[in-house]
Amino acid sequence: MAPPALLCSSAVPEGSSFPARLSSYRWVVPAQGQVVLQVHFSSALLGSFEQRLHLELLGTKRPYQLHCRGTCLYPSISQEPREVFPGCRQSKAADAILSKQYVLSTGMFHLGPLLCAQARDSSKAVLQDDNCEQLSICNVSPWEAELHFSFERGGSGGTFLLEPASMQLGPKEKQELSIWAYPTSPGLVEDSLICCIKGNPEPMVSHLCCQGVQVKLGVSPRQLHFNGVLLHSQHSRSLLLRNSCPLPVAWRLSGLQSLGEGFSVRQRQGTVGPRSELAVQLCFRSTKALGVEKKLRLELLFHPQREISIEDKAILLCQRKFSDSHKQGSSSGRSAAAKQSKPLLPKETKPSVKARLTLGMFTVSPAFGSILPGEQQLVTVDCAAELPGPCQEQLLIDISSRDPGDNPLGIPYTLLAESCLPAFLADDLESIFEGHQICSSSNLCQLLQTVQEQQGLFLTDENKFIFTKLLVGHQATARFRICNVNRIPCHVLLSSKPSPSKLKSHSGQVFEVDPVRLSVPSCSQAFATVTFTPRKVKSYHCTFEASLDVHTSPAAVRAQSLSFEISGEGKLPEVRVLRPALKDRRGNPLLLFRRLLLGAWEKLPLVLQNSGPVPAQVLLDLLDEEGVFFLKARPSTKCLSQAVGMKDSAGEERKPHTASLLLQRGQTAEFEVVFKPTLAQRLEGKLHLSVLDNPSETTSRLLGEGYEDDFILDNIQGLVADREEQNLPESSLEEDSLEADPGDHIQFGFCPVGTPCTVTFTIANRSRGQALRFQWLPEPPFHFCPQVGHLRAGCVKDITVTLQSEVEVTFKKHPVKCQVSRISFQLPPEEVPDWDDSLHAITWVHTTRAPGATWPVKKKVLEPEAEPAHTVLESSSREVQIFLSAVVTGSGCDEEVIN
Repeated sequence: MAPPALLCSSAVPEGSSFPARLSSYRWVVPAQGQVVLQVHFSSALLGSFEQRLHLELLGTKRPYQLHCRGTCLYPSISQEPREVFPGCRQSKAADAILSKQYVLSTGMFHLGPLLCAQARDSSKAVLQDDNCEQLSICNVSPWEAELHFSFERGGSGGTFLLEPASMQLGPKEKQELSIWAYPTSPGLVEDSLICCIKGNPEPMVSHLCCQGVQVKLGVSPRQLHFNGVLLHSQHSRSLLLRNSCPLPVAWRLSGLQSLGEGFSVRQRQGTVGPRSELAVQLCFRSTKALGVEKKLRLELLFHPQREISIEDKAILLCQRKFSDSHKQGSSSGRSAAAKQSKPLLPKETKPSVKARLTLGMFTVSPAFGSILPGEQQLVTVDCAAELPGPCQEQLLIDISSRDPGDNPLGIPYTLLAESCLPAFLADDLESIFEGHQICSSSNLCQLLQTVQEQQGLFLTDENKFIFTKLLVGHQATARFRICNVNRIPCHVLLSSKPSPSKLKSHSGQVFEVDPVRLSVPSCSQAFATVTFTPRKVKSYHCTFEASLDVHTSPAAVRAQSLSFEISGEGKLPEVRVLRPALKDRRGNPLLLFRRLLLGAWEKLPLVLQNSGPVPAQVLLDLLDEEGVFFLKARPSTKCLSQAVGMKDSAGEERKPHTASLLLQRGQTAEFEVVFKPTLAQRLEGKLHLSVLDNPSETTSRLLGEGYEDDFILDNIQGLVADREEQNLPESSLEEDSLEADPGDHIQFGFCPVGTPCTVTFTIANRSRGQALRFQWLPEPPFHFCPQVGHLRAGCVKDITVTLQSEVEVTFKKHPVKCQVSRISFQLPPEEVPDWDDSLHAITWVHTTRAPGATWPVKKKVLEPEAEPAHTVLESSSREVQIFLSAVVTGSGCDEEVIN
């Protein structure tokens, strides 16, 4: 795909939907007038892109930059599982039973085990049905999105249904998508929910599954034998109910009326949990000597009835018959304290007198009355809870003329209720800050090095939540779980307030809490979302509070509340220039090149370091009108993009930036800036360094000079560090007085008194046929060797300068002159030998014979060679200067400074 591009045009041609590129890059703007320049952004890639348009007023050499930023996105919806699905967990154990949970490790949403062949038409309309779940679909794009939903396998044969099949969502709008699952056969059923978004070629896919279950309840044993028992003695047998499926099974024993008086059951109905067992106790007490055999039916929910056999010994007939259409025992459920609930007990009675009976928190009305044949009366039980906790009372019902042997004190009827205060968990940090790291301040520094961008930390010892590594203008969100473990709903108020010690932090502008009120169902959970958007590079603080709504729960004034501090700091990516160390008067980095001959080149290092807390994307732009400066990355530096070669080739598309790269925290990048002059003049350039998401820029100045000459000084090194570490005087750093390094300064550094220090450099004759004569003027204690000599055309010669002083003295850029003249020889040049005053002729001369010696003694004599005959050309003499710096140190003498 083509990279993003910014196109500039002065107008869009007629009949064309795409602008044409500029053919002219200069405009004349009339006085008090304007020229309209259209900038068009087009990209085939997703993401944010930046480019700069460089403008300059002719004749001013003052550049202007227009920052252009464009973002290319598809319409999309949120794919964060915790926002789409109601419940999430990290992983799933092999034997775990999940219902309406999304497993992050497998990317699968489990609708849970469901009954097979469950009716659909009547259940689909009930949104709270076990077979239904609602998903939150949120449009996170900045424009309207048209969504269409379907299943990859057609709903797996009709197992999965959804509603609605399409949505039209505005920016940031949220809507619920209902999904039903009705498995028709046992086993695991999988499918994928596909969301197609208009204008987005990539569909969103979510994997779903459910497990079809058939209810089976094992009964053991099938027959209960009490065998022979003594009269008036009680014996019991256990009936084991075994549930092997992953769903709870409700059961009920029927046919108890036909068992007779001798048989009794401690539990007539109940529920067997998933993959568990339950023992039901049957008791038999004989009052007569006889043997019987009876049958007892076991009824299951959503399952055919089964029968088991029980032997009986005797049957007693009641003297009167009555019925209680309510089950034995009443429960008023769970109620909030100081509230009332009224279960009704239907009775076949018609009381003649109404009265009330109070048992603890229960009030029964009417308390007594008369029963007429074939009629009934409702008995009301009021429950007024005052204190939290369970309450159980025993109600005895007495019926006149009944069998006195059956419950002589009255037929027992149990009243049960539980009173609760609305509350939520405020001390379970693992639950509240799920998805965030929890640590103490002692290991905070270590975690900050490894924590991911926009990930939060909670400090237990400071009760503080920290947003980490967030750039100014960007947004980070943190979700805190509000968990209601009680059996009644609770309403929670959420807020963020300025910290007491930092009331001027303006937290309301950067911290937002959504929603401000939560309604949490019983034994459920909800999430509070805090959004942090820093506006400046500074620290922000607020206090997050979650408390119960006392208007809806007046009895819960003393209930627990959740409060902790939230802090965050707006940061900017920062990149520091380590080299060059030299700065101009304004503090900008300065790359000061030597004064070079035309065609020669020199390179200086440019070293960058990410000194900020987050990764930084660096953009380098080299501005050079004459094309004499070049930027090249060293092999150890990996760039995202870089202009190839010294100059762009004719067919190559020009890069938007000279170089761009990504630096991790603390990482360095090394470049080489090359100077190759083509003009004999002072040459300047600029290197703009900008960092994405950081509005400030750093401009490094590039300064060099090109020249042409026949006599040059070269290879001047010195004995100290390079020129970057020199302390240039402030006067030399002025905007107009800055000059290129002439390359004529030798630094000896520190030299001991009386000890010679030597430095060698070269001189060269770049003329094509003209010989030169040079002569260094004496400047003690500096000595040049050779001091006088000839330099043929195209030749070089080494010059050694020696410093030896017997006193302490300091030289700062001490000038030494060299007289250079053009000469011609009287003889042909090929017959004239090369000459300088370091050349000597060796001769051996006789000396006086010593007494008694046979032969005279010879002595070696060094005689300087004579300078070849030559003529100095008229008006060809000139002086060349070289500067020397040194510090001669010792003891016992006063230091003298010579400038």
